Amino acid sequence: MSPSRAIRGRLVAWATLLCACGAGEPEIRTGTIRSVSGLDQIARSFHDALTSGDPAKVGAQLLSDAEIDEQWDGASRLVLSEQMRSERRHLEATRVAWGRFVGSSYRGFCARGAARLLPGQRGLEKAAEAIDELLVVGRHAGADWACWLREIISTSSGFRMTKLPTDSPRPGHPELDLWACEVGRRPGDGRR
Repeated sequence: MSPSRAIRGRLVAWATLLCACGAGEPEIRTGTIRSVSGLDQIARSFHDALTSGDPAKVGAQLLSDAEIDEQWDGASRLVLSEQMRSERRHLEATRVAWGRFVGSSYRGFCARGAARLLPGQRGLEKAAEAIDELLVVGRHAGADWACWLREIISTSSGFRMTKLPTDSPRPGHPELDLWACEVGRRPGDGRR
C-alpha cells in the first residue's frame, strides 16, 4: 500500500470515528455541561502542564492507552491508539514550543463545542464530556499569548487531548482580538 493510501485510510477511519459512530452527533449545550469556572480550571490545568517544560507533564495531557481501553469500543480503540502513537512522536516539539512560555501566568480561555457525549457517540462505551476547541491564554514577558487545543475529552483521570496543538502558542494571537467564544473568560476583565 502506498504511503498516501495508508494516510488516506487512517484519515477516513478517524473521520468515521469522530463523526459517524453510534447514535449521531451530540447536542451542544455549552454552559450547562460545565460552568465557566469548571472550564476555566480545565484550561488552567492545561496551561500549567504545557508550560511546565516537564516532558512527563506534557505527555500526560494526551490520552493514555489505559484511558482509551476504559472508554472506547474495540474498533475505536484501534484507531485512537494509532492516533496517540502518532501524536506521541511529536511530544518533544510540543514541549519545546510551549517551553518558551515557562513561567508565564494563566490569563483566560475561550471554549467552543462543549458537549456531553452519550455511550455510542464517537465510539464511546460510556458517557463523557468533550470540548472541540479550547483557546488557552497566558501572559509572558509583558504580552498575552494564546494557542488552540482541539479534541479534548474527559476521562476518569481528568481531561485529556486526543491531538497535540497543530500550532505553537504565540503572542498577539488573532483570537485575542476576535474572541469568538461560546463560553470563555477574557483576559483582564472576566467577561464572556
